[in-house]
Parts: sequence; C-alpha cells; structure tokens
Amino acid sequence: ELEVLFTLKEMQNNPKLLLVDSRKKKWFNYRTIPGAINMPFHYFKEKENYDFHFDYALKYLDVSKDKDNSYNFDQAKTLVIFCNGPWCSQSPSMIFALLKIGYPAEKLKWYRGGMQDWLSAGMTSTRP
Repeated sequence: ELEVLFTLKEMQNNPKLLLVDSRKKKWFNYRTIPGAINMPFHYFKEKENYDFHFDYALKYLDVSKDKDNSYNFDQAKTLVIFCNGPWCSQSPSMIFALLKIGYPAEKLKWYRGGMQDWLSAGMTSTRP
C-alpha cells in the first residue's frame, strides 16, 4: 500500500503518472482508490469490440498513431494498474493486452493487492 500512497503523492506533480482501476465500471462506481481513473480491462483485452473506448483510452494515455498506423508510445503515461485483488485476473489481462500492442513494459506497474489489500489495510475508498 505504501507504493500506491507514494504514487498518489507523485501524481500531484507528475501528469504522466496515472492510477488506473481496471475493473468494470459497475465496480469502479461502487468503490475505488481515491485518485484512480477507470479504464476497464475489457476495452483493451477485447479492443475489437470496443473500438471507440479503446481509441479514446489510448489518446488519454498520450499514445498516438504514426502515419503508418502504428502506435507511438514516446509520450505514453506510466500506469499503476489494479483490480479486485491478487486473485483477480482483470489487471493482468489489461497489462498483457497493452504489452501486446507495444506499450512499454517499464511504463506499466501492477498493484497486485488491489482493492482487497487496500481495504484490508483500512485505507480510504471513494465513490466517483
């Protein structure tokens, strides 16, 4: 949880760092970590079914497309991604999908404990 707290503090001065809740919108709306944004994992894992959401998310992450239609990650944000907990596969699914399109591994961080560990530690949660 300390690394997430450090991330939240660093986010105040670094717009290239994002805390991403990869759970479906229903779960995000119920409860999330303060400061997190919602980018459901299925937008990336099943991008062919979510073209609009996938393209919008990439723009939000500062990923652009080159003239040859390949992705350009030069300005891509660093993401700290979480889901329900260590037993949940949503964050790993999102990370694998991002790696598959070429997102730089060094810009992807995984908060394995997710909401389960966050709440077990007595940390604050919020409803967007």
